[in-house]
Amino acid sequence: MDIKNYTDALRVVARQKSPADGMERVERHTTHHLHREIMAVEEGIEGALRAIRAEEKKKTEGEDWSLIEEYLKSCLQRLASVFEPRLGSE
Repeated sequence: MDIKNYTDALRVVARQKSPADGMERVERHTTHHLHREIMAVEEGIEGALRAIRAEEKKKTEGEDWSLIEEYLKSCLQRLASVFEPRLGSE
């Protein structure tokens, strides 16, 4: 969805007086608009996790990648909890 289509979709919501499903529609349109960016972030995090796992396999003395891996996994979980329910309903 390009920015004009996104803005047009939101304009419909903005013109309604207190739409009952207004927030849900804004969330749906925003998630749809950001879909490619969301997927790119997810792929970037997954790529970072693969690189970290490769580093862990080297077992370099004095390196502990577990904190970094834990953080990246939490990023994926937060991303999924915010966007995936909406992406699945598209």
